[in-house]
Amino acid sequence: MLRFFRTFLTTISEERYKDDNDIIIAHFPEVTTIRYRAFENCRSFEIADFPQAKTIGEAAFIGCEKLREIHFPQVKTIGEAGFSGCTKLREIHFPQVTTIKFGAFIWCGNLITADFPQAKTITYRAFESCQNLLIADFPQATTIAAAAFS
Repeated sequence: MLRFFRTFLTTISEERYKDDNDIIIAHFPEVTTIRYRAFENCRSFEIADFPQAKTIGEAAFIGCEKLREIHFPQVKTIGEAGFSGCTKLREIHFPQVTTIKFGAFIWCGNLITADFPQAKTITYRAFESCQNLLIADFPQATTIAAAAFS
């Protein structure tokens, strides 16, 4: 079943869609905040479009193993383990993020390109187990943790 969400929420609460395996495509044009584990283990989720989101909470998309396309042009903060285990992600572009927190993309093994033009800090284990990462662009980075790419 294809479920396409288009709502006018401004905040997605903690664990709101956790384990919802009917979500495939989601478009939330008004959401500015995605809280802790909001979409945890949504195993059918493929496309996420949040054009106004500013904050992605801790583990918000953890375990969304089919998530392959994401649009977050306004996000400034990604919480720890925000996209952990999103194994289908191949390319990511976050034009406004300034800090990439602990484990944000850990176990995203198919990730090839990561573009963060405003990122200043890449923390410990941010891209751990991203063995296919070929292009990591952080032109403003001033701090990259020793194990950021282990």
